Amino acid sequence: GQRRIGPVNLQSLSDALDLSYATEKLRQACFLLSHQSVFRTDYRFGLLPAVVQLVEEQEWREHPGVAVYYSAYQALQHPEEERFFQEFYTALKKEEHLFPEEEKRALYLLAINFCIRQYNLGRRNLMPQQFELYRWGLEKGFLLANGVLSPFTYQNITILALVLGEEQWLEGFLEQYRPALAPEKRDTVHAFCQACLEVQRRQFGRALELLQRAEYGDLLLNLAAKTVQIKVYYEMGALQLLESHLSAMEGFIRRKKGLSYHRESYLHTVRFTRRLLELRPYDRAGRRKLREQIEQTGSVAEKDWLLKQL
Repeated sequence: GQRRIGPVNLQSLSDALDLSYATEKLRQACFLLSHQSVFRTDYRFGLLPAVVQLVEEQEWREHPGVAVYYSAYQALQHPEEERFFQEFYTALKKEEHLFPEEEKRALYLLAINFCIRQYNLGRRNLMPQQFELYRWGLEKGFLLANGVLSPFTYQNITILALVLGEEQWLEGFLEQYRPALAPEKRDTVHAFCQACLEVQRRQFGRALELLQRAEYGDLLLNLAAKTVQIKVYYEMGALQLLESHLSAMEGFIRRKKGLSYHRESYLHTVRFTRRLLELRPYDRAGRRKLREQIEQTGSVAEKDWLLKQL
């Protein structure tokens, strides 16, 4: 005859089902929250508050799958509290082997995108973790889609490596992953990133050559290249060239439609660079005032570099 399921078995089946649902609900909530923060969409989260309460009451946070998604959920809910992201980062490193490849990739991208949003808000404290996430993602192949690396990822990694002083590592990365860039963007994106590395090494002539040689069809990359040229001319002391470059760049920005918030960011950079050039060498009050204005202005391309000149 058929074996009857005993009460103990029923209880463990019920518990396993609850745990499975809680993990899946938290997973879905993480991706909805991440999407919501980018696309300004309001989602209904249904039973989520009850699930979070259950997880906390049952102490399911010790369960590896729940630990990863619960800490990710808390980080997304409270982005200003760094400890939640640190818990997510630690749990992901420790438990990643439990997840199938596609889910693992989604978790890495979730963590990286969280760091990018923090960086864009002016919070720079997660940069070392973001750099490590990129390195692991490259090693595991998570950052490539069908063997192709996005130019934005290539540029983001370049900027992070330069800020963190990883020039030697970056040199290897730029060459190794150049073939992974889409053919139509490859030469331009590589030239731009290599130019940024040369600026850091104070090889200004080489940087200028790379910036002027590339065909910058992409509008935002074109503006980023023009902004790097500002730094090069300033550092070289080529002030007349810089003056005419600023005028040309301002005209270029004003002519281009569809730049959205980037327009203000780059116009601020042009304006503040001009103010920097107008300062007299011993005008301490003027420097202090300019520093305050730059710090208080929300979006300024190359803000850190401008502040460093003061």
